[in-house]
Amino acid sequence: MCRTAIFSLIVLVAFMVQTNYGQTNPSFSISTVGTFKQDPQYGLGECTYCTCPPSCLWIDNYKCPTNKAAGADNNQQRWGNCALSAGCPCFNQSGVGFQGVKDLQVTANAPTGSFVGRMTHYNNKIRGDSPSMLRLVVQLTSDAFPQPTVVSAPLNFLETNNDPPCDPSIQKSSTPCDDRFSFDEINTKTTFVVNNTLYELAVQGFVAAGDTGTPIRNFVTEEQKTNVADIYVTINATCSDTRCGPNEEARGLPYCDCQCNLETATCQRLFGNTWGVPPSGSSCACECLTDPASCPAGQTLNRDTCTCGCNVTDASCAKQNAAYEASTTSCGCNCSKQSQIDCYNDQAFYRTNFANGCACECAITDQMCKEYYNKDTYIADFDTCGCKEGSQGDGGGSPDPGTGGWIGIIIAIVICIIGFFALIFGALCLLIKCGVIPGVYGHYSAV
Repeated sequence: MCRTAIFSLIVLVAFMVQTNYGQTNPSFSISTVGTFKQDPQYGLGECTYCTCPPSCLWIDNYKCPTNKAAGADNNQQRWGNCALSAGCPCFNQSGVGFQGVKDLQVTANAPTGSFVGRMTHYNNKIRGDSPSMLRLVVQLTSDAFPQPTVVSAPLNFLETNNDPPCDPSIQKSSTPCDDRFSFDEINTKTTFVVNNTLYELAVQGFVAAGDTGTPIRNFVTEEQKTNVADIYVTINATCSDTRCGPNEEARGLPYCDCQCNLETATCQRLFGNTWGVPPSGSSCACECLTDPASCPAGQTLNRDTCTCGCNVTDASCAKQNAAYEASTTSCGCNCSKQSQIDCYNDQAFYRTNFANGCACECAITDQMCKEYYNKDTYIADFDTCGCKEGSQGDGGGSPDPGTGGWIGIIIAIVICIIGFFALIFGALCLLIKCGVIPGVYGHYSAV
């Protein structure tokens, strides 16, 4: 006869986040303290997976000595009647203990799990009932976390009656009969977010004490012995939100933030030397860097145009067209600065066409390609808005001529065709007149 027993193991895990910028994944300093107490813990409410018989006894480590070979438990949960010796209840009851770790360094997303504590089963012969329900709970606390976070995994305990024959699917030792702990649901997970980093903690299972093998679901214990097993968890981390603003680029672990990839040199190239990215990092946009004190007496600095005395503003231009802003080169309106930056970032030779609704157009020329490559064989390629090797004019020395330009080209072609036929007609008349070839009425004669 065997009884399935379940009791509640609660593990406190204190995570002190120590970001290591030299690694891809963040590192943690972990400290743990375990408890098997059956009472409601850490705001989880009544333990629905915990039923301990009246013989259950909660023992703090300071009130009851522990088996020195197994190490010092944080605390123990004992059960069963042990009126067989004077050592009760500290040693002759059955029970479990948990020994935590302190300042253990681990790395998120490690291929192997992280050791968080050692579970001890004091497997003694007892009278009376054993616990009927168990649950492993891991609580994470840190100064970096707004509140404690818990992960829960059901854990079952199968206690045998110690009378052979033993269950061959459980029995590992020569002592009848082994008991077994098993996770009901392995890899149960909980998630939380810290500084835009999404952490996921999952209980992996048991590993033989001191071993580094793959965690397994079951922990089989020998009767009348102290049995120990290590508990492992996985700690995975990903960036929670990778959305960034204009001109920003998302950085992955361990940063999980947005980095400005706009440079002052780009602002000056597009808008003039008075523009740049604020050195304070307050924004990732081209802003006017002119000192207001540099304006002549009686004039104020217009930061929209970065000029003194101009009364055109972004707001007044937007009333004309939502895509317009105050020009950075004159006291008027132009395409918005961000639209110009976007065109430039798309491909460096693109520019916005104010007359065409601020659409991007290729601004590359043959001359620019020659100067960039320092070779006369390089020309503009408007298909890619880049440069290619070819003869002069293959890539076009100027941008797409547009509708009006194409009409002009067609007219020129027609004129050339008419001129060609006129030239042929004139040549024929000359040959006939000279008598080289006959005309319609024979050879030409001047008589």
